[in-house]
Amino acid sequence: MEVVRRRSNPTTSPAKYADAFYNCQDGDIILRSNDIDRVDFRTYKTFLIYASPLFKTMLSLPQSQSTDSQHEIPVVEMHENAEDLRVLLMFCYPGYIPSPPASLERLHRCYGVADKYMMNNIKVWLRTCLKGLVEKKPLGVYLLSRQYKWEYGARLAAEQCLSRSLSELINFHGVNPIL
Repeated sequence: MEVVRRRSNPTTSPAKYADAFYNCQDGDIILRSNDIDRVDFRTYKTFLIYASPLFKTMLSLPQSQSTDSQHEIPVVEMHENAEDLRVLLMFCYPGYIPSPPASLERLHRCYGVADKYMMNNIKVWLRTCLKGLVEKKPLGVYLLSRQYKWEYGARLAAEQCLSRSLSELINFHGVNPIL
């Protein structure tokens, strides 16, 4: 993650703005996705600092004085795509409670972003979501719980897996137990 305050490169297409919920006109920082069609999320440093100790440290460091020709505020080139940045910001906005991830794959990606930015409250919430899927997808929950080093979730999922036949587990999960 790098704070960039530079003039636009004419060979690079300009970033488009995220939808209104993620584009606060009076925001004081822009998070730019790494998609081919880059997306700018204009938000508030305060939200990011409150949600993540990593952002708190990063945003407390001195910044260069040059500016982007299009913006008078810092632009942070992120390593995440627009979809993952939307999830990250959903968790940062006060009073907003996002819907649980629709799949284990999506939950896994959200957990990865939360872990990267040291957002422990989000990780706790995602573990609760994971626990809610243990009866439907025990093998996937087991695998993710082991990866996250969450012993309790792994134990619950292992008990569910052991109570089923191998063919039942395969039929539940098909080829990929995470989907």
